[in-house]
Amino acid sequence: MEERKTHFGFQTIDETQKQGMVGGVFSSVASSYDLMNDAMSLGIHRLWKNRFVDMLDPRGGIRCLDVAGGTGDIALRLLDHARTKHLDRETHVTILDINAQMLVEGQKRVKESMYWNTPQVKFQLGNAEALDEVMPVPERKNPVASTRRQPILPPLVSEPIESASVDLYTIAFGIRNCTHIDRVIAEAFRVLKPGGIFACLEFGKVSVPLLAQLYRLTPLEDSFGINNVALVDGTPRTMGLKELLTVYVDFRIDVVRRRSQHRLDRALERLHLVEGLLVAILDIDEVIQVIRSSDDAGTARDRLMVVFELSEAQASYILDLQLRRLTKFSRLELEKEQEELRSAIEELRELLANDASLRKVVSAELAAVAKEHGTPRRTVLLESAGTPAAAAPLEVTDDPCWVLLSTTGMLARTADATRPGISGARVTHDAIASAVPATARGEVAVVTTRGRAVRLSVLEIPTIPGTDAAPSLSGGSPVAAHVALADGEEALALVTIDPAAAGRAGVALATAHGVVKRVAPEAPPARATDWPVITLKDGDQVVGAVDLPADDVELVLVASDGQLLHFPASAVRPQGRSAGGVAGIKLGPGARVAAFAAVSPAEENVAVTIAGSRDALPGTEAGSIKVTPFSEYPGKGRATGGVRAHRFRAGEDVLRLAWVGPAHARAATSAGAAVRLPEATGKRDGSGEPAAGIIAAIGALPPAPVTD
Repeated sequence: MEERKTHFGFQTIDETQKQGMVGGVFSSVASSYDLMNDAMSLGIHRLWKNRFVDMLDPRGGIRCLDVAGGTGDIALRLLDHARTKHLDRETHVTILDINAQMLVEGQKRVKESMYWNTPQVKFQLGNAEALDEVMPVPERKNPVASTRRQPILPPLVSEPIESASVDLYTIAFGIRNCTHIDRVIAEAFRVLKPGGIFACLEFGKVSVPLLAQLYRLTPLEDSFGINNVALVDGTPRTMGLKELLTVYVDFRIDVVRRRSQHRLDRALERLHLVEGLLVAILDIDEVIQVIRSSDDAGTARDRLMVVFELSEAQASYILDLQLRRLTKFSRLELEKEQEELRSAIEELRELLANDASLRKVVSAELAAVAKEHGTPRRTVLLESAGTPAAAAPLEVTDDPCWVLLSTTGMLARTADATRPGISGARVTHDAIASAVPATARGEVAVVTTRGRAVRLSVLEIPTIPGTDAAPSLSGGSPVAAHVALADGEEALALVTIDPAAAGRAGVALATAHGVVKRVAPEAPPARATDWPVITLKDGDQVVGAVDLPADDVELVLVASDGQLLHFPASAVRPQGRSAGGVAGIKLGPGARVAAFAAVSPAEENVAVTIAGSRDALPGTEAGSIKVTPFSEYPGKGRATGGVRAHRFRAGEDVLRLAWVGPAHARAATSAGAAVRLPEATGKRDGSGEPAAGIIAAIGALPPAPVTD
């Protein structure tokens, strides 16, 4: 039978040879492995490993298995992260490698750390393709005396890894050296607990279809095993989903039945006492006479039972009753209570006698719980082709899509050219700061506060599923993961960089000092990753940018002192990338531009202004908010002061936040949580009302272009 082939470096070899060749290489470079990685990657591998561990964010005393991690590079990072970020001293890492020399180097490194001789770290010899097997451990002679260069190290061990025993499985720059990657992944799936994480770090870009090919080698795409164990009648039982739901529904029915029976018993007891009280009120004088003429309470109780044909409970209740309750008003209350009790008793008896009625009550209660306590999915469904992995093409088609940027700095793209919706209930990260059309293999740019445009590959942006409601970018990725931002630099908006895009009128932007600029549509520098879009003066920064849909829009600037100015975009002549712009708004003393937008007069737009105190700490003051139809503000000429948009109350002296755009605006906190906006009013220069929460940003999808 012909030997199966695989790759080792630039060679094509038999599969049976690869493991030995890999072992020989790593045995020879074990002592200088880190220096070799530094030389080959110019130190970038360290940055990748740091980012890798930061994304995993280990905490809570989890059990980690670091495969092919002999030098302890990843393991030490995991332990340090858990300790420094979460004060976690319980997280445990097992360092596993097939090469004994690599494990020895890892032991030397760990011996210099605080984790040596602690239960937090363990070294083990093992094969990633067969974690349930024991490997022969080579003999190792320790030196007679321990030195810094040659410390005395404990012997290595090799033990099988139990199934479902690991919370986090990591393999960094090692899976490429495995002969059978499918076996590695199958073993990882076996040892991971339900809900555990498989984390693989490799240099290279893996597209979604290729990842689907990888999933094809494991059961992950077909099934996900969960052991549902619950106590049923005092006995632990493993159940499927249907049986689990059946048991739960039966439990709820039993709860409702016992609760209803309890309420029926209490209602019958109370009705019995109420009827006794009504008898006493009707013959109140005689009741008092019987009690006064009795020698003691026991005699009085017996005489009441005989004279008025009362039960012992009724007679005792009457004796314990305060005289002020025996009034005409109390009688009316008792008669009303008697009627209500009889009605409730009848309903409870009907409920207990009808199984269908019990199930209807259970259904209504579960629906009420879901409505009150239901939350959006904590795990976000990402787009999938829905085709078997084996049939998926490895090349991503250049389909049209939308690229979205949330107010919290999350990036995502849609699966197709369908315009995202603007309806539906609020969810996290649904306030959209910017949205531009693009293609899956195309490019867009991110405009920053430093006046830079940074090239961005659409293919690298996560895809979110289509929905009729407003999209949630929870399944996206932070813009900082795609764009290198300097300290204090922020991403403002997405813009199209294709000068031939249909209907493109360039980019408009404004600075804090009141400068406005239109950048002429032109192709960006061919090989540049970023380029300037405006020349800024000292101390100035860009506060807003927008991809202009057409020339017939209004440019809007809102100043921090409550002034609003808008004028036609045609009043600003397009300039080249290096130009510094023109005067946009005349600012008052100490004022700066708080917001910039471009709106179409034909659409329904609003202006949102939030006032507060200049001395308040950021994020501590909700302020007063006002939403006003944009049509209330008259246009003025460029470079003028505009009109007043917000009247400050006592203690307010600055606009903390301003925004102008479509009427379906959505406000959010700095974490992306939804905040309710008040209804729009017609008072363009009025004061605001107290905000429902601390609003960090406001966003909305741009309106659909008007077609002839």
